Amino acid sequence: MASRLLLQVFLITLPFMAYGIYRLVLKDAAIEGRKAWPIRMLFGIGIGLATAAWIILLLIAERSPEMCRTAATLDPRTGEIVPGELYECELETEERYPDAP
Repeated sequence: MASRLLLQVFLITLPFMAYGIYRLVLKDAAIEGRKAWPIRMLFGIGIGLATAAWIILLLIAERSPEMCRTAATLDPRTGEIVPGELYECELETEERYPDAP
């Protein structure tokens, strides 16, 4: 859970870090008289980072076509959150449609 939270915080801060690097490069380029980075390159880097983050999150997610998850609930007696549980989806199909092939 902590690793997923840290990954999401990192992904949220990526645009700010990219902008900070861009500002540093612009400042250095102006001092040295060079041309600054083109916007197209930054846009491409942003798309690449977003795509990589999306793929990483897909790979990290615990998903299986055979498994379903119950929703998390709030225990009314203790006030604590009861996490959802994994179960086989076939059990749900059999309970809803007992005559299904």
